[in-house]
Amino acid sequence: MRILKLFIIGLGLMFVLSSCCFFDICTIPHGEGQEDIGEITPLQYTPPQLATIKAPPKVMKVNIAERVLFDFDSSAIKPAGLLTIRKVVFFIDKYPDTIIVLKGHTDPVGTDGYNVGLSERRAQSVKNALLEQGLDPAAIYDVSWYGESQLISNINAENRRVMILSVD
Repeated sequence: MRILKLFIIGLGLMFVLSSCCFFDICTIPHGEGQEDIGEITPLQYTPPQLATIKAPPKVMKVNIAERVLFDFDSSAIKPAGLLTIRKVVFFIDKYPDTIIVLKGHTDPVGTDGYNVGLSERRAQSVKNALLEQGLDPAAIYDVSWYGESQLISNINAENRRVMILSVD
C-alpha cells in the first residue's frame, strides 16, 4: 500500500513539474559546472499544412449530332424537326457549356446556286427555331451552308437536312 502511495505521489509530482514547464512558468536551475540550457519553453506544435485540393470545374458537355429533315424545296421545319430542336435546347440548358454549329444541306436536284441559297434558308430556319425555343444565342458557334456539296445518301430526302453538331 505504501508503494502505491509513493507511486501516486511521484506521478502527481511529475504531472505538476511537467505542466509547470509546459506553461513556461518555471525554469530549471543549474548548478556549478552544469551547462546552461536556458529556459524550458512549452512545446510548440504546428499542425501540418493540409494540401488544398481544388475540384475540377464542373464543365460537362453533351455530344450532339442531330439532324432536322426538310421537304423538297422547303425550309419549313416539320413537326419531327421541332421535336429534335426542343431536345437540343433541353440538353444545352442542362449542359450550358455545350456549343453547337449548324450546317445546312440540300439534295442534288436544282442548280448549285439555288441549292446554296436553299441550304442557307434551312440553316437560318433551324437557328431561328432554336432561339425561339429559348436557346442562348451564345451557344451557337457557327451557321454554315453547303448546298449539294456534301451528300450523305443516294436518297434525296436524307440529304435535305440541317445538321446540329456540338463543338469540342
